[in-house]
Amino acid sequence: MFTCCSVADVGGNKKLVTRSNHYIEMLMFRCLHKHI
Repeated sequence: MFTCCSVADVGGNKKLVTRSNHYIEMLMFRCLHKHI
C-alpha cells in the first residue's frame, strides 16, 4: 500500500501532480482521513 504522505510518493507522482492540482487535493484528503 502506498502512503500519500510520503515524500517518495509525491516525487514519484510529480508528473501527475504538475498536470493536475486536483490530484494533490485528493492525496491530502486521503491522507487526512487515513491518519484519523
